[in-house]
Order: sequence, then C-alpha cells, then structure tokens
Amino acid sequence: MIENNFATACNDIDENLFEDSYMLFSSKDFTKFNLSKCEYVYVHRYGKLHMFFGKVGDGLLAPFSAPFSFCRMSTSNVKYSEYLGLLQNLKEKLKLSELRYAKFVLPPFFYDMSSVTKFSFALQDSGSRIQSRDINSHFDLLNFDEESLFSSAKKAIRSARKNMFVFSEALSLSEKKTVYDVIAENRASKGYPLRMCWDQVIRTAEGPAKARFFLVKKNDNPVASAIVFDVTKKVAQVIYWGATGDGERYKAMYYLPFELVKVYRDLGYEYLDIGPSSEDGVVSSGLNDYKQSIGCINSVKETWVLLND
Repeated sequence: MIENNFATACNDIDENLFEDSYMLFSSKDFTKFNLSKCEYVYVHRYGKLHMFFGKVGDGLLAPFSAPFSFCRMSTSNVKYSEYLGLLQNLKEKLKLSELRYAKFVLPPFFYDMSSVTKFSFALQDSGSRIQSRDINSHFDLLNFDEESLFSSAKKAIRSARKNMFVFSEALSLSEKKTVYDVIAENRASKGYPLRMCWDQVIRTAEGPAKARFFLVKKNDNPVASAIVFDVTKKVAQVIYWGATGDGERYKAMYYLPFELVKVYRDLGYEYLDIGPSSEDGVVSSGLNDYKQSIGCINSVKETWVLLND
C-alpha cells in the first residue's frame, strides 16, 4: 500500500548498512529536511533496496526536491533482477492506488555506471517510458590534464591568469552571502532562473548538505563564485556558479573552474559534477561547448515515467 510511511520505515532502517552507497539527494536526512516540499514521503522497500518518493499531486516523484535521486542499497552486489523486481512491485502497488504515475530522475551515469545502467534498463523493462534525456558535464579529476585542452581555451586561461585574481573559500556567513549574490547577479543578467533563494541555500548547507562556498576577487571586488555540495564520497557537485559582468570581461570563468579542480582533487574526490547543459532534453549548445572547452566530459541524465495504466 502506498501511504505516508516515512517515519515508520526510517525507524526500521539501519543507516549503517547504506554508508557505502551514500548519495546526498537520496539520504534520509536530506529527505527529512525537504518534507515540506511534498504531501508525504512514501518509502518503497524491496529486498536489499529502498527508495524515497514524494507524493505531489497525483504522482510519486523521486526526487521531489533535488536534481536527481537513486535507490539506496544495503550491498554493492545488486543484480539487475532486483532492480526490476523493485519496479515491478511498485507498479503493482500503483495499480492499487489512485495515483497516476511515478517519476524518476536518475543520476548521470558516471556516478555509478553499473548500477545506473541496470536501473535504466529495469525501468525500460518494467514498462516505464523515457520522458527526456539531458546532457550533463563533469571533470574526471584523476585524469584531468589542462595541457590537453583546445588551444583557444588555453589562450583564454592564460589571459585570465594575468588578471591577478584572488581565489578563496568563503567561511563567514557574510562571505557566503556574497558568493550567492554574485551568482544571483549572473543569473539575472542572463534571464536564467535561480530556483533556490538565499535562505534555502544556507539552510541546506547548514543542515543535511556538506557545502563549500568559493569566491574570486579582483582588486578586492567579487567577480565570480561557486557553491559546491558533496554528493557522494567520490563526487562533489557545483550547485551554482557564475561571474559578474566585470568577471566575464576578465574571463573569470576561465579561472574559477581550474581552482575548483585543484581543491577537489586535493581533497581526494574523483569527479566534479558541473551539471546539465540542457533542460527537458533541449540542449544549450553554447553552454555545453563552453564546458567541453574547459575539459568537461559529457554523460547522460535520464528522466523516466512509470504510468499507472
């Protein structure tokens, strides 16, 4: 039965079993933090797996307040048949409810190539329909080599480094607010939405997310910034980044990414997720070309819908 079972299920779940498969957006703490974003949370459990869904309107959403989510696994040795079983079991429960669908936004495949691939095919074989495929970008921190970049990018990088930028991590609340304000200015100038207000960002950063805020200054004036969340033990994600008008003129976005690469490589991460260059499958070629020019690798991020029909 699909119902509000979050509190009961969480009392039964041993969090220590899921430490190795930790993913921020699929975690109990992150889900609990965002309970107000849905009518209730349904925890679908099947064997070694469980998944958090938010009930919104006439559907179940995974995630209901995040870029993506995934199953939580109590073992790394999950078979394709187990993913398929989880989805077939969910389909049967949907039939007994008045809900119309369940929607899944998967992590980009590089987060866990084997698991996400198996789950993607299980969605297909359970009768789900793919709604969209988005193009995502990331840095492979273990293999990134600045010398392999296009000559035009290396020229832009050399030009940017002549500007005597100062890069630092923002530690105080006022510095973090400056980081956010730079990003807000950048989004407003381009007409792009900024889905999280300052209060939501800082409450998330002080709550379930381990976050870092970074600032680039020139002549003591903020010109670029980034907010980065730790998503797994191996992957950090740039939630937001951007430059002011002056920052763009001084090519700060050909400086900031490489400082972030240094930081997260030194911290022992394997990947830095830069996020999608498309929305609902519509690609922004200019944005993706820029990310490719600075050394990012593309991967696919899928959205699926399981209809109750």
